[in-house]
Amino acid sequence: MQSQSSTGAGALSPMVRMQEILDGNLLQPPTSRKRERDELNEETNHRNHVESHEEDEIIRTSKRTRRSRMRASSAVRPECLVIHRVQCEGGETHSRHKQVSHFTDVPRLFAGDSKASALRGRRPILNVEEQLEDDPSISVVVYKTYSCNDYHEMVKDHFERLHVPKIDFDVIAHLRPYFFSLPTDGAPASPLSEEMTIISDELKEAIGMLETSIPEYMANWQDPRNMKAPYLHLYHCRGLMQEQAPQLLSPTALEHIRVLLEYIDKAHGAEYADADTLFARGLVTRFHFPKLFGPNEVVVTSQTDQPLAYISESCPERDRLPLELSCWSWQFDGLFRKERTSLDVDWPSHALNLLPITALKTYPLKHDNMGLEKRLRDRGKAFWDCRYRNFIMYKSPNPNFEVQTVRE
Repeated sequence: MQSQSSTGAGALSPMVRMQEILDGNLLQPPTSRKRERDELNEETNHRNHVESHEEDEIIRTSKRTRRSRMRASSAVRPECLVIHRVQCEGGETHSRHKQVSHFTDVPRLFAGDSKASALRGRRPILNVEEQLEDDPSISVVVYKTYSCNDYHEMVKDHFERLHVPKIDFDVIAHLRPYFFSLPTDGAPASPLSEEMTIISDELKEAIGMLETSIPEYMANWQDPRNMKAPYLHLYHCRGLMQEQAPQLLSPTALEHIRVLLEYIDKAHGAEYADADTLFARGLVTRFHFPKLFGPNEVVVTSQTDQPLAYISESCPERDRLPLELSCWSWQFDGLFRKERTSLDVDWPSHALNLLPITALKTYPLKHDNMGLEKRLRDRGKAFWDCRYRNFIMYKSPNPNFEVQTVRE
């Protein structure tokens, strides 16, 4: 029996026969067994399909909720992720490059690269969205953008020419960029721009609480212009945030604020300190010019040789000249009313790179050193007293004429 089952044309292995006996299949007609197997397979396939669909949905749901669940835990320490984004506009030697690539390290060209090599880092990010979704610790994302074309233009003279074989001219024309080699690693690329995205709900809520506490300074913090380096809004408000945050926020929220301010200090602290030093001396350079004007800042300008004061509501755009300041002031036409206006502040065309702040047509009042603040306050007080009937001054044509006031 064993010999026949192991060598015959319709033979079954001992293990299969044992399984079928246990299943009772050998006790049923072949047709019945086949029909049952088909039904069983169909049911199994359906169940597997349903389970697979449910599993996919669970994975998708898990990815959406994992971040909020893990972020809610104090064990997850918030972090800042810097993403280096390389953009390539194409061209003769860039035809095989990706339009956009992302890395976690600063891109450059490396020793042995040719003129056809792409600007890149050593640690690529294949999918930014998945990277952010899978890492619940990321609170702030900073994108630094680089130009592949500009970098190649910068290092074009650093390549060494290799021996070119004598082959067809049309062929060699396409291969020519590959016959240049970079002898050493290139310098790290310099970003064209930098912008920040706050993805942590905890950090958004924390800044929102600060905005509620000091709205005159923190209002409109999410304005896109405030999310671009050198982050003028944070330059002006970072001190207030450090001062107010411990009084208003939980330890977890404070950690998110700490991550934000630590990155700002690490990446731009030296630039901020240089501006602070210049401003303290009453000087300004064209580079630091936009940093002069912050939110809730009293600025002064002149009109027909008369000083006028305004309150600026926000920071200007750094890369736009003249700077545009959104301001407000009190106006009187029988009633006092708040009137908004826009002031254009330009760098003097005749000015060198450095000049006194007070040489600007419009500048923050706190930098005045000629008594302008007292003059404006005295004038404002006299104007405010004129809300009601009030004796101010009278010049008599007759020197002997005496003025008497009557109190009603």
